[in-house]
Amino acid sequence: MGRRYFCDYCDRSFQDNLHNRKKHLNGVQHQRSKKAWFDTFRDASEVLAEEQTKKLCRRFIQWSV
Repeated sequence: MGRRYFCDYCDRSFQDNLHNRKKHLNGVQHQRSKKAWFDTFRDASEVLAEEQTKKLCRRFIQWSV
């Protein structure tokens, strides 16, 4: 069966070879899981500052008028 690679961010395992590892680490699901993990350690003031810089959703603006 060979060695297995376990990703703590995604809670998945797969056969450990260069191709599979690169494919997983560059995948969208892994990137999102990794960002979500590190976001849990961010300071509340950083989160607030980031949210205040975002634009309002166009649908929300049209609906609220």
